[in-house]
Amino acid sequence: MVMQAAADNLDIDLDVVYSKSNTYSNRKDGLALLKNKEKPDYFLTGYWSGATNDLLQEAEKQGIKTFIFNSGINAKDRNKLGGPRDKYRSWIGQMTPDDEQAGFELAGWLAKKQRHPEVQTRKLI
Repeated sequence: MVMQAAADNLDIDLDVVYSKSNTYSNRKDGLALLKNKEKPDYFLTGYWSGATNDLLQEAEKQGIKTFIFNSGINAKDRNKLGGPRDKYRSWIGQMTPDDEQAGFELAGWLAKKQRHPEVQTRKLI
């Protein structure tokens, strides 16, 4: 895993908790981690509509800095949550992909592959 390799390079202890890809599991597993006797220094999570507010509230209550990555917050939740440090001081940041640019690059690559089938594919991860 890329995150584990980066943590190893930086000499950081990283515990990865896998959750099923649904709001219920993400909320349950995230709250369990945040309420654990051994609290994490930081909580990194993706955005899950219906779960993220609860996770941010608990992280704030526990004083655990939180970083949201990999997906943007929908408009409904954005109105409720604001942005990093607006409502929750422990929410230190977020990183969201540029899906429009990624789609543009993918379309270009697919068009090139169609014109030049000999182009080799690369495994990125």
